[in-house]
Amino acid sequence: MKKKLKINNKGFTIVELIVVFAITTALASFLIIYNKANNNQILLSLETAKLVDLINKAKSLSISTYTGKGLTCGYGIYIDYGTNNYTLFKYGSPASSNECNNIQSLNINNILTNQTYYELEKNYLPQNHKFEQNNDFLNMIFFIPPDPRVLIWKNNNALPKTENDPDYESNIYLSTKDNSFKKIINLNVAGQISF
Repeated sequence: MKKKLKINNKGFTIVELIVVFAITTALASFLIIYNKANNNQILLSLETAKLVDLINKAKSLSISTYTGKGLTCGYGIYIDYGTNNYTLFKYGSPASSNECNNIQSLNINNILTNQTYYELEKNYLPQNHKFEQNNDFLNMIFFIPPDPRVLIWKNNNALPKTENDPDYESNIYLSTKDNSFKKIINLNVAGQISF
């Protein structure tokens, strides 16, 4: 005895398929937009952590300079707001003790154009991120061994802030170019960093 196979001709209609594709497309586009915003926030957090790590590196290099018989006057971080980059640098030569003692009386341009200024590492912010010049923004932080002693140049001031100044804190403001996400790094002349 032979069995007859039944062929089922039932299926999806074109309207049903279009509705399913439309819902799938709407959900996928929502996830892509959400993922892009989330990606910007993650990149901003990573860049903040990278910058804090570089500041801590400058501080530790300054301490190791003192224990290593002094190869330089100290280390610092310079933030260039025009090109959205930040630089780890060393400055000075212990052969000239006046140079090390006089750094507190120098403005940023004198330091950056001095022959004993050496860039060690330069980092650029991603294209969709920027530094902002809000209230109390940091231009440069410099660590002088052995403690290390901390000098902060802020708000484009000519002279740095020291531990004797009442206004001894400064901030680094990072944000996305569309200002949807922001991060603040707070520094003070005691070398403390919070973000």
